[in-house]
Amino acid sequence: MTAILVRNLEPSLIEALKVEAEKLQWSVNRLVKTLLEQAVSKNKTSSANQAKNDLAKFAGGWTAADAKEFKAATAMFDQIDEDMWK
Repeated sequence: MTAILVRNLEPSLIEALKVEAEKLQWSVNRLVKTLLEQAVSKNKTSSANQAKNDLAKFAGGWTAADAKEFKAATAMFDQIDEDMWK
């Protein structure tokens, strides 16, 4: 694997990384790798979502199971009462 050297980090950032790593019982190296991986994947996901819909993160979303459950629960609303429309 390739090593990366990051220079000129603020002492407060280094301390915050150490504290977070300790909370998770991880090494600082593992924490930094995980944070970098998350940041890169978040940016890729973020770009894809922006192209799709900028408001999606506010609206939420449903799984296929959620949609199926909702459709089953509201199926009665699709039925027309013929007597009511005479």
